Amino acid sequence: RVVRPGGAILVRDLIRPEAEADAWAIVERVAAGDGARQKQLFFDSLCAALRVDEVRAMVDACGLEGVRVARTSDRHWTAERSAS
Repeated sequence: RVVRPGGAILVRDLIRPEAEADAWAIVERVAAGDGARQKQLFFDSLCAALRVDEVRAMVDACGLEGVRVARTSDRHWTAERSAS
């Protein structure tokens, strides 16, 4: 609906860490200078994020072909496909 057949796709979002302690470690490293409320919101976002396998399952369920889904940083996943 949003992209024409064969069109490029790029989606990037936070990835859910394995454990809450891992999420807090990311928050403390990335948002060390932020206030408590901002840190809590970032932590909550990390905990609510998807994992790579969940994104792959959604891409497959949508029938999208040629989409590469991978962990692209310590806190992000990316789904991308070049235009054909």
